[in-house]
Amino acid sequence: MITDSNRVMGSPATTFGHDVMEITQRRGRATHRPREPRGTPTADAFLFGRTSYGLLGGYWPEVSEPDDLIATTLNTLPKYVVSSTPTDEEADWSPTTVLRGDPADEVRRLKELPGGELQVHGSWKLVQTLHRAGLVDVYRLLQFPVIVGTGKRLLPDGSTPATLATVEEHARVLPGGVVSLTVTPTSLGAISAGAYTVDAGRSATVLDPTGFEALGSGLAPSHRLLPRVARSC
Repeated sequence: MITDSNRVMGSPATTFGHDVMEITQRRGRATHRPREPRGTPTADAFLFGRTSYGLLGGYWPEVSEPDDLIATTLNTLPKYVVSSTPTDEEADWSPTTVLRGDPADEVRRLKELPGGELQVHGSWKLVQTLHRAGLVDVYRLLQFPVIVGTGKRLLPDGSTPATLATVEEHARVLPGGVVSLTVTPTSLGAISAGAYTVDAGRSATVLDPTGFEALGSGLAPSHRLLPRVARSC
């Protein structure tokens, strides 16, 4: 199972603890989710892109406090870095395996192995690749009440359209107004879209079978994205 979490802002410690992209691997399915504020109780292994591996690998090995669950989990569980750049000697955050092949093919191979969650932290470009390939099973998202104004986007313009279903029992508001959501992909590709129209004095929706591509690429604003029908406003 594959999951993904990312934080808006913070130090390496808070970035990992509050908002991290994860890909969890359970045999045959993948999930994308934002991580819980503390700890990684369900992780069996971690998957990183080159940059996130370097950033986290330069921080967490220095944290040796035995009661720090995040450090203990990251420093002891298997790690995979998807990159052709680092040598085995440079990928010295043990235990680490460098995956130098096609990212989607490498992750498909990992998902066929027995085990629990394969979590992706940071690694926004890698997550986009996995999203396009339909390899993410669950997205756990943390939405912070902050307007950054610029920076990286998890799914930028041009991303493959997808519909998602909210796991309601996992939706909650955390301290500080942070909203925690768990969503599962229900379809990947064209999404039914349309526009409002007036029919006999009543507001109605006219669907466009060509999907979001007729309205614009990428994920649309939330007011146009509905469980099954996307509306333009």
